[in-house]
Formats: sequence, structure tokens, C-alpha cells
Amino acid sequence: MTHPAADRVLALQGTQGVREAAQTAATMLAALAEPGDLLLDCAGVTEADLSLIQIILAAQRSATARGKRLALAASPPAGLRQALERAGFAQPDATDPACWASHGATP
Repeated sequence: MTHPAADRVLALQGTQGVREAAQTAATMLAALAEPGDLLLDCAGVTEADLSLIQIILAAQRSATARGKRLALAASPPAGLRQALERAGFAQPDATDPACWASHGATP
């Protein structure tokens, strides 16, 4: 899926939990260091926990501080949506990660 406001797409795959968090965070930071906006394609995420939500929220704050935009390519897939619901986020279908922080628990 392409998004007109995104210059680059970062695809996340498989399990995205605490074991994968350091690598996911490093990959996301590297992507944010590049010029332009970033679109996260989470369609391949099969399982997630709060660590991925925290990474995405921190990445979005970092993007905003750099004058960039970070968004999801589509509503979160089942694995990420379930993590959002378990964490108490009110709008787990939102593609703007800022909605997660403003409508639910802020990690």
C-alpha cells in the first residue's frame, strides 16, 4: 500500500515483542534518520506486545520533533490490534499512532 505523504515505507514482520524490541527500535531509528516521512507497514506483524506500541509511539514523537510524519499504512493487523486492546487503547484501528497516546494509556 502506498501513501502520498510518505517518502519511505518500513515493513515490520512476524512477532514483535520484547525479544525483538532492540532490533525493531534500532531499525526504526535508522529509518527516521533518513530524510522525509515514514510509513509503517505492519501487515506482516503476527504477534505484538506493549514493547512494539512503545517503540511506535516513541518513533512518532521523534518524527514529530524532526518535522516529519510517521503513520501506519493501514489499520493495525490482528496481532498488533490485540496488543493495543490489551493495553487499553480506545482506538486500536487508528493509523495515526498519536491517537493511541491521546485516547488510551500512555506508555
